Amino acid sequence: MSTIAVVRRETGGWRWPVFMFTYMTTLAYVASLIVYQGGSALGLG
Repeated sequence: MSTIAVVRRETGGWRWPVFMFTYMTTLAYVASLIVYQGGSALGLG
């Protein structure tokens, strides 16, 4: 949250912080999905 607050203060708007939050959340979701599915495929789940 502090990084988003700093980006908002430096850019003066909400466009980049919202984009950053959405991008990082999506990236984390996709990465965790890949790890989970890979582990399941290898019989680790």
